[in-house]
Amino acid sequence: MMLQQTLIVVFILLLVEGLDNERRIKQKERELRNVIKLGPSTPVSQVKNWLSINQNGTTIKVPAMLYGTAYKRHSTADVVERALRAGFFGIDTATAEGSRYNDSGVGEALRRVVKSTQRNQLFLQLKIHHVTHKDENQGDATTRVLRSFRRALSNLGVDYIDALMLRGPSREALRTGTLSQADIDAWATMHELLQAGLVRLLGVANFSPRLIDQLRDLSGLAPPAFLQAKCDADSGWARLLREYCKANNMLFQAPSLVTGNRAVATRGRPVYKIAFKRKVSSERIILRFALQLGIIPVVGPSSTRHIHDDFDAFNMPDLSHRDLAAIEQEAIMTTQRKARLYLNAHSTLSSDTDAAEDIKDGDDQNNNNIFLRGGGQGDDDDNQKVKKMKKKKKKKRPKKNKDDDVHLKKKEDEGKIIERKSRSSSSRSF
Repeated sequence: MMLQQTLIVVFILLLVEGLDNERRIKQKERELRNVIKLGPSTPVSQVKNWLSINQNGTTIKVPAMLYGTAYKRHSTADVVERALRAGFFGIDTATAEGSRYNDSGVGEALRRVVKSTQRNQLFLQLKIHHVTHKDENQGDATTRVLRSFRRALSNLGVDYIDALMLRGPSREALRTGTLSQADIDAWATMHELLQAGLVRLLGVANFSPRLIDQLRDLSGLAPPAFLQAKCDADSGWARLLREYCKANNMLFQAPSLVTGNRAVATRGRPVYKIAFKRKVSSERIILRFALQLGIIPVVGPSSTRHIHDDFDAFNMPDLSHRDLAAIEQEAIMTTQRKARLYLNAHSTLSSDTDAAEDIKDGDDQNNNNIFLRGGGQGDDDDNQKVKKMKKKKKKKRPKKNKDDDVHLKKKEDEGKIIERKSRSSSSRSF
């Protein structure tokens, strides 16, 4: 009897897991098809050190680049001080995350550099968890949010936070695609801090658009002003998420933008070519590319040289439309290839055959040409090289002659006989 009940439970769990996988696959298919249809991004009119966001009729300035303090540990105070003196005025940190963040070190750096009269020129962003951790294993989501926030204010030595960010949804929300009660309680508590004047803006990290929509639908609560999420070149530089943020009056932040995209800076790729032509680092080209697309990079170098190099992305001339297009085109082409592979491997919708026809190689080439402003297929050097390589015919191998084969075989036999004689006549001691 117990065995039968166990088998039934296992069967139900497998069925639920299979339905969840099918739902995720269908959602991924829709996302990939939308990526394939995308055109070139529209760059901002002018790169500035600050961006603006409208919150309840009030315009608030936000740094166009943030300095991230993750994994600095005991050197946090010194590194953050170097970043502030180099010109960074936006700091991204977190509390109650063990060795990943050291908000006390950030507070020490602020005490060294920032005077009380300069606090309004600084932008502090704090990420908090509302899920249970080993150091906060008691209380509900509201209690955990308030406890983390009070601790952060004390460690940082400030009386308000510019941006408070909910760091990831609950496991239940990730599994079901619906906000849990803990998520709702945490967001309501953050809204109360906003109303009390202890926080100026609210944001989320690693939330999907579906979950953000549910936050926006909560009655009487402020919507998120930020989304912080991974921004990989191979995902089209998070194009779908960026378009979602733009449509919903949100700013998009990209953590580890440089370290997470080192592959695009390798020799022969557009980023490397542009950096070589301009005699700057590839990292600076990636950051300038992001700034011109309205992405807020979250960088975290430790050395003084790299800190200055990242911040100098503000001071370099704009990338041309052609340079922007080359970087983004390569990312879109990579995304398209991944989309085709994914759709072929996990096709579950009845319209997959039609979708596959829409993204054939011939159509891809035509779609990619829209990224080259002021030019066409004939003006792109890289496309010309690819076309020439495709047209180049393979060299024909000369036909073998039977007489030559016989002659070679005789030479091999004679060589073996001579080798055996030489081995037998030699005496080598080891």
